Amino acid sequence: KTPQAEAALGAAFRSRTTAKRYIALLSGRPNPPRPVGGASARERPEAEGGGIAVEAPLGRDAARPGRSVVDAAGGKPASSVFRLHAYCAERRVALVSVDLLTGRLHQIRAHAAFLAAPVAADDAYDEAGGPAFRASLGVLAGVRRGRPLLHAWSMSVPHPAPAAPPLQVRAPLPPDMAALVERLWPELGLDPAAWPQLSLSQLETLETRAM
Repeated sequence: KTPQAEAALGAAFRSRTTAKRYIALLSGRPNPPRPVGGASARERPEAEGGGIAVEAPLGRDAARPGRSVVDAAGGKPASSVFRLHAYCAERRVALVSVDLLTGRLHQIRAHAAFLAAPVAADDAYDEAGGPAFRASLGVLAGVRRGRPLLHAWSMSVPHPAPAAPPLQVRAPLPPDMAALVERLWPELGLDPAAWPQLSLSQLETLETRAM
């Protein structure tokens, strides 16, 4: 570690040229709502990398301090991309990875709720479903109270040396999320880099077959 490297990394964080990807379990099937003001979500074509692009400004929730809420009129710009990897129609649980393009308070949790599929076991953004999930599937994996099933999986930052490839750090899935992935999708494995990517129509097909 050198002063030059430390300065370069600090500049990368300040200029938001780092790339962060999270893994989450969601309660429900993500469903992009109709655009409301400046808030929207759309499924991206494969040419753009697929997934659901969410452009939904976020502001502080005046009714519930400490939370963020989609505020199309007065919120700060917030952009996320949700990639769908697996869906258990019987339990209505989705496995996703999320790229953060901005860094607002509780951005993933608020955007997941905007998609009508809040982060599993998230009492703050799913007041009824959070405790219910923890009391059912959560018991099997030891999910504790106040623990939304959201994990910072990878971060990539520009290398201080101009010609070098980006630096990438990855953190394995925590035990509770790993246990749920193995139980719901035993064929999937625990390496998010190897997971397939699904479209919304594929998720809908899985749900229809389970009916």
